[in-house]
Amino acid sequence: MRVTPGSIHAQMTRDLQAALGALAQQQRRVAASRRILAPSDDPAGAAQSLAVRSRQSAVEQFHKNAAAARSSLTAGEAVLRSVSEVVTQALETAAQGANDTNDALARQSLGAKVNQLIETLASLAQSRGAGGTFLFGGQESTTTPYAVTRDASGQITAVTPNARGLEGEVAAEVSEGVSVATGVSGTSVFGPATDQTYAFDVLIRLRDALNGARPLGLEADVDGTGATNASRFLGIDAADDLTLTGPAGTAPVGLTVPGDDALSYSGKATSAIALAARINLVTASTGITAAATQARITFSAGTFASDVTLDGTSGKTLSINGTAITGAVTGSSPAARRDALVGLINAALAATGVAASAVPGTDDFTLTAADGRNISIETDANVGAASINAVAFGFATGLTATGALTTVVARGGVRLTASGSVTVAAGSQAADQIRGEGTTGIQAALDELRAVQDRVVVPVTLVGTRLAWLGLIDERLGDEGLGLAEDLSRLEGLDLAPAITELTHLEQLYQATLASSARLMQLSLLDFLR
Repeated sequence: MRVTPGSIHAQMTRDLQAALGALAQQQRRVAASRRILAPSDDPAGAAQSLAVRSRQSAVEQFHKNAAAARSSLTAGEAVLRSVSEVVTQALETAAQGANDTNDALARQSLGAKVNQLIETLASLAQSRGAGGTFLFGGQESTTTPYAVTRDASGQITAVTPNARGLEGEVAAEVSEGVSVATGVSGTSVFGPATDQTYAFDVLIRLRDALNGARPLGLEADVDGTGATNASRFLGIDAADDLTLTGPAGTAPVGLTVPGDDALSYSGKATSAIALAARINLVTASTGITAAATQARITFSAGTFASDVTLDGTSGKTLSINGTAITGAVTGSSPAARRDALVGLINAALAATGVAASAVPGTDDFTLTAADGRNISIETDANVGAASINAVAFGFATGLTATGALTTVVARGGVRLTASGSVTVAAGSQAADQIRGEGTTGIQAALDELRAVQDRVVVPVTLVGTRLAWLGLIDERLGDEGLGLAEDLSRLEGLDLAPAITELTHLEQLYQATLASSARLMQLSLLDFLR
């Protein structure tokens, strides 16, 4: 084999590169304090390292999820305790108000306190968590859960839940297949809006009762089955229908006329809005002011056993306050069909003024007109099993239009407020048409508030339990994270003492290679004779 200066030079270059490469590689290991810098350094170890790093990433994300969940639950716990405190104060106030030693002025002072509690509770119901989502919105966590309605004086007269519902949970995954709910359903705290113990309604009734307010309820044209209501409210159409006595004196209420109500679609002269307007015309004589309260009706007789497509044909016709409701009422269950109808009705809310909401735990639904306008429904004469009459409402007869007007299925109420006692005298004609006059409601509100307090205890306990459980999860994740860090150190970690010794050895080797190469490559006489 012939050895030439060129081949010697090439070999020396390769040796130098190898020595320099080994030195550089060891230097990188020492600088990074890691044994494995590339999969080729240790393929088996690199595979194990990747698995550990993947698990570390998952554990870190679970840590972040748990921290976010803890933040939301901590905020929720604080709000729930405030809600509980509001209810407790309301109970104490109701107990004071129920004492017969109080005069009208003392009760009105208590009523002002309850009014502030209503404002506080309504504000708490709109609370947000650390991420900006609504705590009580359920899965509708980015939509305002409750809408507030006020009268002309600015007092809250109704608090209406989001028509799309406040149910469901927003969950955070804190381990494989393990999630924790980060919010609380508003319904579980404040109750269903259709329930007698709906917290906002209870407080509003208590405030009004303490203020000497008297609630008047007005009978609708039909009952819940669609049958004609013999006691339907005809409005004030006779001079002796309604007489009020308040702190300023006694006066008859004037005749209601359609012009008193610009909101109702039909039965304008028989609406709560029209009656309130007429009562307010004699305020100077009576000292009593009136405000219309929301109209509401819950339908529980429908079966929702069949799909129905509302297209205006026989059995498939539905109008609410003059607006046709169209679309498919379909689903895999009665509740799903009910929810489909609720969605169709709410899509027309701007035109009708009527919101629909599902009744939790049932297939029922509720229609509400927050401003007190009449709720009017028109269907057709078909009451067969697959008709909208039977499927949704359980009507025994269709609610067909009478002339240009539809049938009123729900009227609002009228709240009478004065600085002293209020006496309502309904004439023979109106006596059966007006419900609820003369009740103070303080004792009733006291009993209802006890039920509200019992209900609030449940979510407070639930949130506390979740926070305690999150603490255990967080502790376990921390222990796992430490174990993974140790595994990674074992797989990739570098023992610096021997590594630095090896680096020194490689440096000496490189220097020796350089020196030997320099001697071998010294010039000879032949280089000058070329």
